[in-house]
Amino acid sequence: MLELLILKISLYNDEGYKKAKLYEAQLEYEKAKEEYLKLAKKYKKKELAIVYKELSDLYFFYYYPDSINKAYEYIEKAYKLDKNNVEILYRLALYSEALGNYQLASKYYEEIAIKFQKSEYIQDALDGVERVFPKNYKEELVAKYGNNYITLMELDKEIENQPPFTRARYETYEGKKELIDRMIENRLLLQKAIEEGYHRNHKFIEKLFDNLKDDFARVYYNVFVNQRVKVDSNEVKEFYEKNKQNYRIWGFVSLKVLKWEDTTKLPEDSIFNKEAKLLTFSENSSDSLLYKYFSQKDTGKIFLDKIKDTLYAIEITKIQKPDYTKLEDVYSAIESNLKFEKERKTWEKLLDSLLNVYGYEELNKDTANKEIPETLAVIKKLNTYLTKADYENYYNKVPAIYRKAYSTKEGAYDLIRIFTQREILFRNAIAKDRIFIRSEGYVTLKNNFENAIINQMREEILKDVSVSEDEIKKYYNENREKQFRIPANAKIRIITFEDEKEARRIFNIISRNPQKFDSIAKSIAKDKEEKEFGGFKYITENDPIFDKIKNLKIGKPSLIKSDNKWFVVSVQELNKARYRELNEVKEQIEYILLNQKRNDKWEEFKNSLKSKVNVEILIKQEENKKENQGG
Repeated sequence: MLELLILKISLYNDEGYKKAKLYEAQLEYEKAKEEYLKLAKKYKKKELAIVYKELSDLYFFYYYPDSINKAYEYIEKAYKLDKNNVEILYRLALYSEALGNYQLASKYYEEIAIKFQKSEYIQDALDGVERVFPKNYKEELVAKYGNNYITLMELDKEIENQPPFTRARYETYEGKKELIDRMIENRLLLQKAIEEGYHRNHKFIEKLFDNLKDDFARVYYNVFVNQRVKVDSNEVKEFYEKNKQNYRIWGFVSLKVLKWEDTTKLPEDSIFNKEAKLLTFSENSSDSLLYKYFSQKDTGKIFLDKIKDTLYAIEITKIQKPDYTKLEDVYSAIESNLKFEKERKTWEKLLDSLLNVYGYEELNKDTANKEIPETLAVIKKLNTYLTKADYENYYNKVPAIYRKAYSTKEGAYDLIRIFTQREILFRNAIAKDRIFIRSEGYVTLKNNFENAIINQMREEILKDVSVSEDEIKKYYNENREKQFRIPANAKIRIITFEDEKEARRIFNIISRNPQKFDSIAKSIAKDKEEKEFGGFKYITENDPIFDKIKNLKIGKPSLIKSDNKWFVVSVQELNKARYRELNEVKEQIEYILLNQKRNDKWEEFKNSLKSKVNVEILIKQEENKKENQGG
């Protein structure tokens, strides 16, 4: 304990250490690295181990994935200086995993699980064991590609990660082959993208960091709020007692009643059971006096009594006495609600404290002036001013449905505050709390990076794909009939009849009063749609009756027969078939062809990568059948 106190006084209060941390928060990681290297010359033993740990983190995250080796070198140095530091041991495991040394990673993760069970990294270590185990279990391989492989456990994990509604598809032999092919494809694409250095582009890093801000916020919440906020049984009991009235079960009485005028005898059971109605009187309703009266009676016996001055034969079927829902029945719900509320308050307090730590201050908030000022706020620790341009940038990122709330001056300050919280939380998460080394954070970083770099490579490869005017014209001519023909159509009013005599009668009425077609249809039509829309209907040339109505006079009611049914019909509008002009569909065709050419080029690129390695699928169809039969 004394050693830790001395360490905190000497290293963590060193101006060089504070400066390095500030540079990291400002994303000036080259300057931060220089400060840590200066500290490495100044300190020894366990203090030096901490400096090496900081350098390893810096190399791991800010230069990911190029400097994972460098990160590992520094954490290995730190481990040699302090083998009992769980923070260092955990990083040694994580960075071994990141380098693909899964056996070594497993060894270190298991050491944490055994020796440091009360450490805050225990769950992270257990997660790590689960991640690397499928990589180490090489007894059953399902595929080989080049010098690499996919284990059966990796495939099973991939199937498990599929959405529930598509998972069954990948449990068949063909589905497993498809999934294995996709896994190989993605690994080869990732390898190629890293080799080409697409991640070294400054815009790529900005885009990656922006994606990570929301994802890291979720991880930060899980690690520092959700996992730490606890609700004990005393809190649940106290809430239950204070709010016990909310869990009251109100008393009620259920009766079977039958109006009965004969005061000398009761109705026969058969008559009573057949004709009696059900009534319920509750203690918390306007019938509370009736509840109180009848709840004193015996159940299961028919008797005569008055209800509101009317004589009834009555049988009490159920009496529920007032009670309270038992604590054990609502314990989980109360605990969940209390935890949610405590988490919310903790999260809000944490965000507000970060704003204070980083010196966030709103400027020019003059309530008399409704105009949004040019400068709205400052983050002193980051030497950053937030301007109207920042607000407009943030505003455009807000879904349109929510923008109105942020369109005023007050809304502008709210929006600036929200995005500042997001930015500061991200910087604090990486510079101070190292969220990227936590299990969920590492997986988040890895997945975000892999998706982003593959997308970056795809964009680069496809950026020059274009569509010519001749290609558009050719597509139009070849697909004019199939895609761009608008069939002949008509707007009509129609009433359908099964009976010819009835059809002729209504036809005669409508012929004399065509303006009443709508009201007559709504009054007599048997067809639901005809009744609802006053016979109005839109049909195309594919409709069975189109040939019979296409030559009718517009607006004049007619009587026609088709498929043993009779129709009173009035054509409102008739349109001949036509073709959409090229200029109408040019953008649509260009979009189709561009996507088609991009997909073709991307598929060609992926196939070329796979052709350069020897891919061998080891899963056998017969074994898969046995698995299915055995299941």
